[in-house]
Amino acid sequence: MSGSARSGSLSSLRQANVNQVLKVLQRFGGMTQIELADATNLSAATISSIVRELTEKNKVVTKSVSRNNRHALYVTLAQEGGIAAGVSIGTLDLRIVLGDSSGEVLCEKMMPLPVRHQPDSTVICALELLREMVELVGSEITDLKQVTIALPAPIDLNSEVRVPEIMHGWSGKEIADRFERGTGVHPVIENDAKMACLAQVHDPELRRQDVVYVNAGYEVGGALYINGRLYRGHDGLAGEFGHIQVDPNGAVCTCGRRGCLNTVASAAHIISLLRPSRGEMSLRDVVSDAKRGDLVCMRLIEDVATQIALAIEPVITAFDPGVVIVGGELTQAGDGFLVALSQALNKVMFPVLSDRRIILGQCGDDAVSLGAMYSAANRIIMGSD
Repeated sequence: MSGSARSGSLSSLRQANVNQVLKVLQRFGGMTQIELADATNLSAATISSIVRELTEKNKVVTKSVSRNNRHALYVTLAQEGGIAAGVSIGTLDLRIVLGDSSGEVLCEKMMPLPVRHQPDSTVICALELLREMVELVGSEITDLKQVTIALPAPIDLNSEVRVPEIMHGWSGKEIADRFERGTGVHPVIENDAKMACLAQVHDPELRRQDVVYVNAGYEVGGALYINGRLYRGHDGLAGEFGHIQVDPNGAVCTCGRRGCLNTVASAAHIISLLRPSRGEMSLRDVVSDAKRGDLVCMRLIEDVATQIALAIEPVITAFDPGVVIVGGELTQAGDGFLVALSQALNKVMFPVLSDRRIILGQCGDDAVSLGAMYSAANRIIMGSD
């Protein structure tokens, strides 16, 4: 191996070790150097060298502490300057959360959007709202350092809408370019369910778990959180549970294939079943009626939960997560959704996995925008999620 090649390999290894230390601190919070060595499987000398480098670059701060009557150096991430923005462009609303680099929320706002809103007008609204919020927290647009935009569509590793039929006329690249022209920051385009998952696992206890996240809303989405980070897969499309085929002879899905889970577990499916007797309803109407005890709406939502459970059971068996988290609009209909999903899973699950914790997400309607803000804040500190 030539000298330059060897130097390049060592440099790459060093950077990988530095990133590993930053990720561990981000995931678990402050640690002593000895604890960092244990958590990363790096030598004490390597940790000492990396901490010294990161301290000089103002990436971490250290202080002397006493552990078991011995002096130790305690390491935490430094507070970086600048604002992180999470933007969720949903089916019917626009939500933005601003935070600092530690993920502390500074401001959050929501704006309703018209049915079948279009990219041009929506991006203009988002930029106006973003500028208003930046001013509201006493900052300037130049203080904005990172932006993540979440869309309800399959998004690949190039930040592009992978299945154009799902969001006709929307281009991840075009949206990113428009935001960059309006803010000076080139945003990352992400899938909404992946960002909602990041919000849910921000809880320190859940951050230590392997998680399967299911988003049950206008359509079914999901995400896998494995070994402390989102698992994206080869193309970035891991977690598209709504496009698991459940009936080869079923209805045609928005992706063009027959019988996807979304054809029997989406808002459109529920509303179509109610239309003959109830007329036009929105998903919010259905959820609201179910919460008030409407037996038909409750039953339809429970049926959807059962369909989702049957579709995701192989995912749970394959990945053996510690926790299954369920979020999205349908979970707001009351206990029936979670009960039906849990019961259906227990009937079909590999028996030794039947003790999996299945819990409701705790971030509500802001889960996607909050997770997008965390994603942006991560990049301020580390340069990646």
